[in-house]
Amino acid sequence: MKNEKTHILRKNNRQYITGIVINNEEIGVPKKWVKILKASIYNAQKLKASGSSVSSKTIHEISGKIAWLKSVNEKRYQKIISQGTEFLKSLT
Repeated sequence: MKNEKTHILRKNNRQYITGIVINNEEIGVPKKWVKILKASIYNAQKLKASGSSVSSKTIHEISGKIAWLKSVNEKRYQKIISQGTEFLKSLT
């Protein structure tokens, strides 16, 4: 075991590993990541409302991020998951 790879995190520190935050015995994702997803959904909705088409790349990114949120902690992120899912349904 390499000592430089080992970190002891106290209760008050954010415990973060492989993109997932573990705090108070509940897992989640960083707040910044959720803000970026919310912004992506918002901007895509604005594009659609203005009559422009939303790129397939953006649609796939939103879809993939929603799927990842579901796999991490669906209960905790239910609001944004349903918001994104409704938007994706409105495109078809």
